[in-house]
Amino acid sequence: MFGERKRGWPVLPQLTQIYVSDVEGVLARAMARGARVVTQPTDFFGTVFSRMVDPWGNLWWVYRHGAAPELDWDAVDGDADPTEWADPDLAYIHRTLLEVMPSLGTEREPA
Repeated sequence: MFGERKRGWPVLPQLTQIYVSDVEGVLARAMARGARVVTQPTDFFGTVFSRMVDPWGNLWWVYRHGAAPELDWDAVDGDADPTEWADPDLAYIHRTLLEVMPSLGTEREPA
């Protein structure tokens, strides 16, 4: 997954998104090797979603596939303030990203 950094977010080595069969096991092994869990495993539109930061400052998005949910996309307000989302899991996922980003990487621009 690639994306542009937002103002105030650090320059990072990378953001990595992976799908695994055992989210909890992957997080446990990563923590034993110095990683820090940022977002605990959380339901995310039929998948299990989590995040961790490795000892080098890389942010990993760790998923486990699940059943695809039925979504009413007409009811989704894309302009809503994420802090006011009615779904507490989505609000938690968003909040933990906003909390970790300023603590990662470096503030200098890439050469």
